[in-house]
Amino acid sequence: MAAGLSKIARFNGINHGPMWAVALHCVRGADAIERETGDPLLAAWFLLHDGEEHLVGDKATPVARLHAEHAARLAGEREGIGRAVKLSWENIKDQWRAAGWQAARLPMPSPEQERLIGWFDRRMCDAEMLALFGENARPRLLEPDAPPLKLKGGIKPLAPMKAEEQFIAAFDRLIGAERRIEQEAIHAAHCALSDGPSAADAAGPSPKPCAPAATREARATRRDGRSALRPAAETRSTKGDRS
Repeated sequence: MAAGLSKIARFNGINHGPMWAVALHCVRGADAIERETGDPLLAAWFLLHDGEEHLVGDKATPVARLHAEHAARLAGEREGIGRAVKLSWENIKDQWRAAGWQAARLPMPSPEQERLIGWFDRRMCDAEMLALFGENARPRLLEPDAPPLKLKGGIKPLAPMKAEEQFIAAFDRLIGAERRIEQEAIHAAHCALSDGPSAADAAGPSPKPCAPAATREARATRRDGRSALRPAAETRSTKGDRS
């Protein structure tokens, strides 16, 4: 996920200069959330909230809207076609996002917590638009009346490898390196036992991606958000007790 998101550009890469990676969008937003709310779980959800894009890509909002409008036009303006196209894409993203949270052993957020994630996402988008496109972006801000986010590091594009490193570091701090290593092992076993990359594929220049299927039940599982994420200090203190 970190490698994929570090090579995907926000805003389809149409800004001048280097691309601003989705990975950095997630890292900077998660850091800002933790600074503003003091809630590491909310920050962890945000860090992974675009995780599905390393598999399905980042379809910019105007592009998704254009897709829905053209689908409705091709269908003869039949009622509901455009909305169905829009909802189908949102459903795909929701299922994969929930699968990513579950893989990290995070609980599913409540509707109110999801609303907060979306609010911070829009504020992060506003900060990015102003930094990348200047004052011309101000009329298009999504939350113009909201206070600006306090961003550590600002909106400064980095090379993909640096963005990947920062994403991994944020994951290890907010969620735990042991969970990342556990999922890497599960993923490797899944690929070895499934129809994913063969040994010959892995030796080639472009191995096929191997990814677990997202479950429909993921979003139905809801628990108390704060109970499932151990503070970093607690995680460190209990490592010595493991046999």
